[in-house]
Amino acid sequence: VASPELCFLQAAGSLPMPELIKLGFDLCSIYCMDHTQEYHQVGREPPTDVARLIQYMEYHPGKNGVKRARRALRYVIDRSNSPMETRLAMIACLPLYKGGYALRKPVLNKMVDLSKHAVQIVGRERLCCDMVWEEEKVIVEYDSNLTHLNEKQHARDKARITALSESGYTIICLTAESIWIHNIDKTFQAIRKALGMKARTGDLETYRAKRQEMVEKIMFDMQ
Repeated sequence: VASPELCFLQAAGSLPMPELIKLGFDLCSIYCMDHTQEYHQVGREPPTDVARLIQYMEYHPGKNGVKRARRALRYVIDRSNSPMETRLAMIACLPLYKGGYALRKPVLNKMVDLSKHAVQIVGRERLCCDMVWEEEKVIVEYDSNLTHLNEKQHARDKARITALSESGYTIICLTAESIWIHNIDKTFQAIRKALGMKARTGDLETYRAKRQEMVEKIMFDMQ
């Protein structure tokens, strides 16, 4: 049976780069698809991680596809917990010239320690957050229409935001509407600003067509 690392190397010989990056996310994810479940996915231990994939490529420098695999791994992040998290992380971190927004890599599904007052708000000492930039104290959460529209969940979401803000974090909540093609530039510019990054409005305009093409591919074409 081929190891996850070997599968990734073999795929690097034929998959287009966006699909190869997505495969890296899938191999390092903490979920898998299961259509018998309510939300069509179930948690799991990741088959591998980015460090092991990189190490495998270093041990096989002469193999076909190693160079492409290494390039793809620059943009792969451990511990995605849903297809949408993978898509958003890819769009966030790909370079501008490749159709992304050139953000620094976040940590996905990180447990964040709360302040004493925040613990009283949510009754927990830690919260798991979708995308975390710890140094800049920025958190991005995706609120899907599938799981965040009922009244109880909405109340829990509000309490989470309050608790994380009380603990010193800047919270940016993404929705289906905020990542529509006509809104996504404004959304990611807001994230760049929160991270203290330059606006680079001119560069964003230069690569607008490429970005729209890549966003549509990642959001709608890749399964």
